[in-house]
Amino acid sequence: MIGSEIDNALDCIRRVTPHPALRNMEDRVLLTIAAGPSMPLARRTVVTAMAMAAMLGFLSHAVPPTKANATSIAPIGAPANLAPSSLLMGSR
Repeated sequence: MIGSEIDNALDCIRRVTPHPALRNMEDRVLLTIAAGPSMPLARRTVVTAMAMAAMLGFLSHAVPPTKANATSIAPIGAPANLAPSSLLMGSR
């Protein structure tokens, strides 16, 4: 059976001792990351992002919004043909 093959494989993996180089691997990786130089963003990139954000904010208030005209499909009080209650009742 497939289940017993998987169980046997997992038992074999469980019995194997980990390689000594894997001990404290997480600590070594995090120390290496912390010791590496961090790259600051270029001043030109920051200024460009600020200018684009300011321009977008200005344009969003300068352009007049258009008025939305939506018409109701089924006005309040009129029964809808596809309402769940009418579909469950069937045609009468």
